[in-house]
Amino acid sequence: MIFGRSAELAVVTDALASISSGGAALVIEGEAGIGKSTLLAAAADRATADGYRLLGCSGLQSQAEVGFAGIHELIHPLLGQAAELPRRQHSALMTAFGLEDGPAPDRLLVSLAVLGLLEEAAMQRRLLLVVDDVQWLDQSSLDVLSFVARRLTNAPLMLLCAERAGLGGWAARLEGVPRLALGPLRLADAQQLLAHTLRQLPHEVDAYLQQRVLEQANGNPLAVIELSAALGERGSGTLAFSGEPLPTSQRVERAFLAQLEALPDRSRLLLLLIAAAHGSVAEIHVAARSVGLSLADDLAPLERASLVVVGGGQIHVRHSLIRSTVYSAAPLSARAIVHRALADATTDSARAAWHRAEAAFGPDERVAADLERAAERTRARGAGAESAAALRRAAVLSPDVKERVRRLAAAADIARGAGLTAEAISILREAEPLAEEHSSAQPLAITRFVLNVTAAIPGQSADELVALAGKYPHGDVMQRELLWAAAIECRMHGLADRPRQAIVAAIRSLDDTRDDPLIDVAKALVDDVGDGLRLQERLPALIDQLGDSPLLAMSLAFAAEAVSHRSSALRCWTHVQNQSRRRSSSADECESLRGTAHLLIQQGSIQAAVITAQNALRMAEDMNLPMTAASAAAFLARALAWQGQAQRARQALDRARQLLAVDSRILWNDDAHWAAGLAALCAGNHTEALYHLLRMSLHRTSRRWAIADLAEAGAECDRPDLVRPLLADVEGQARRLGTRLDNLLVDRAHALLARTDDEAEEYFRAALDGNEGIDAELELARTHLLYGEWLRRRRRIVDARAHLITALTAFDAAGAAPFTERAAAELRAAGVAAPAAAKVGPAATLTSQELQIAQLAASGLTNREIADRIYVSHRTVAAHLYKVFPKLGITSRNQLQAALGDAAHY
Repeated sequence: MIFGRSAELAVVTDALASISSGGAALVIEGEAGIGKSTLLAAAADRATADGYRLLGCSGLQSQAEVGFAGIHELIHPLLGQAAELPRRQHSALMTAFGLEDGPAPDRLLVSLAVLGLLEEAAMQRRLLLVVDDVQWLDQSSLDVLSFVARRLTNAPLMLLCAERAGLGGWAARLEGVPRLALGPLRLADAQQLLAHTLRQLPHEVDAYLQQRVLEQANGNPLAVIELSAALGERGSGTLAFSGEPLPTSQRVERAFLAQLEALPDRSRLLLLLIAAAHGSVAEIHVAARSVGLSLADDLAPLERASLVVVGGGQIHVRHSLIRSTVYSAAPLSARAIVHRALADATTDSARAAWHRAEAAFGPDERVAADLERAAERTRARGAGAESAAALRRAAVLSPDVKERVRRLAAAADIARGAGLTAEAISILREAEPLAEEHSSAQPLAITRFVLNVTAAIPGQSADELVALAGKYPHGDVMQRELLWAAAIECRMHGLADRPRQAIVAAIRSLDDTRDDPLIDVAKALVDDVGDGLRLQERLPALIDQLGDSPLLAMSLAFAAEAVSHRSSALRCWTHVQNQSRRRSSSADECESLRGTAHLLIQQGSIQAAVITAQNALRMAEDMNLPMTAASAAAFLARALAWQGQAQRARQALDRARQLLAVDSRILWNDDAHWAAGLAALCAGNHTEALYHLLRMSLHRTSRRWAIADLAEAGAECDRPDLVRPLLADVEGQARRLGTRLDNLLVDRAHALLARTDDEAEEYFRAALDGNEGIDAELELARTHLLYGEWLRRRRRIVDARAHLITALTAFDAAGAAPFTERAAAELRAAGVAAPAAAKVGPAATLTSQELQIAQLAASGLTNREIADRIYVSHRTVAAHLYKVFPKLGITSRNQLQAALGDAAHY
């Protein structure tokens, strides 16, 4: 029976009634005992009556250390359908649940598998997911649930969660999900509930005590019930009504304690054991027997007092507030007794390790080692949050400080890899004061460095990393690794001269000829036109020797870009993508997509760049990698500007700026400035373009590749003086590096800023000479366009036409709409009707994701294979193809290739 929640129940039932093809999520929040579980139960009854299938789970504090425990409880009835999932997603889910052996599953793949399984089930019958006490879910389950909650669009299902307000913590990951707050009952409703409750008591309660119950309960339904129960025996309720004013939850706790005092000692100990247990009757029975209790005899008083719920092979304390009250009120010695008993009774080695840890009174290496082994097993199932928590607890129990720091360093790195940035930083702060010896500081420094690069978390400066490297023996591998990290840090934050010189000096002091890719990368990043030039020659061999080290491969790609060896950089990113797919590491694959998108823009493959950058942005935001997302958004904005999609480019740029706001000195800010500058150039706003492009001061590579854009803006604003000093600097780099693209851009910039016509023409011809077939067709086309415009303005119409036609053809083929229109306008001004634009096929009506899915389907991939390839559910693929077919005017999959035409590949 439910009292006083008709309005709130109507909100839930209306949402259920409105679900058709898409889904919805709702979090019911409120203080302990306010009626969240009762409302969930009422909604579940209504949904079941309306034909919904019901799946549910509850968060339990005793399971918070068991990765994916909550989500397994929720979806285990559906596992018979798991074979329908895409292969990689199926494998990830089965490994996460311990049902198959395999490499540690990727969190994104597990989340997609759960979403896909729920969508599949919901297409057969509408589905309601009920999750109570979401604040006590294990963090891995909560991550999956948060992912699912944001993507309920392709199937008729509703996710309904109850969350205790005021606890914060992990449940904050459900931010953005609509919420329904439960407040106190109205007085009339509380009186009705009280009257109903008092009818269960064996005697009457006078009006004064009834009024006191209502006053103390303050509209909290659980308080009404439990304070009334405390009146079950004359006088026992006085404990609930005495003393200073207390929060409602504490008054209810006192009422619980009053009930506990009436229990036999043996039953109180059994209740404590149940409160600390996982819930299995068999496990509790064995543990109870080991401490001299009888489940058959000692459970009965708990059932009579309605303190426990028994059913389905499980025993749980009736309410989480009872559990916390029982546990916190128990003496430490009693807690240790029940935890040791449960450790011996459970067959789950991870839970056993945690129980032994809770029973420990101080440092204990044996228990710490058990927890570390449990962390390894948990990590192998892909539950990074729980693995990090186990290692952190193992560190606390470590008698040796060096072992404590080692375990904390491992925990921080696992937390980082799981996307738990705040947790990783908290662990680092705990460990760093203990790491006084340099041998302990190195892994912490590397973890903080990676966090700095991917999530903009403050890390050690390049100077500090160099100083730390100096504490290691000369040539030691850890010294080299720290210098490598220092070089990346220095490059990522603008190559300030003092740290750059310190890194160069430290590298040169190594004084050996050993082939070391870490040092080759470091040299290229801090001295690209000096010692780093050697990397250009070594790149092919280094790429061939790349093993399974994603950080090394990514840093090598970064270094290859630094020395303008774009083809090698693309090979590195492809290597990262292939390796990350093999290891099911979506974070590394996301980073490879981000890097690839940048190079695709440079190649002139604009549509492919848009697709790749969008995928990187979506995945980075799914995995909480804000700096990767920022960079991907900046590249996406630039690619969209090339396409003339001004509004979408602004939206992507706004997202990049929002993410970059936390670190104004990271080099990806320059890529946002470049995107803004190019968009302004495309709009003909040269003053604004100059403003944005002049702000590029951090990213040495991007600034070199943007120099011609900057020169065009400066020339059109008649401010060549602002650009010439920057051009002189970039020219020195370009001539040393000797790559065709760099020199083409420098020559074009010189032509635009030339003081005489002879000088301008000389540089235009130099930019075009020998560059036909360059792997940067659109930059070559822009040079033809600018030269054609220059020629036409000097009335050399015939010469201008040839260049303008070449430019128009290239722009039109690539879908570079602003430049196509500009070239066509110039041709008309030159007295030539512009050739008819390439016929726009129906593929142009597709969104980028629709186009990618159509392309993959046309290549012969199934929906499940496509889902595995681009990290979506297979129902999402089907939904997109459902929209694609009518847009292309086709009815079957085998017509895709012809319908897409030239757009069938990217």
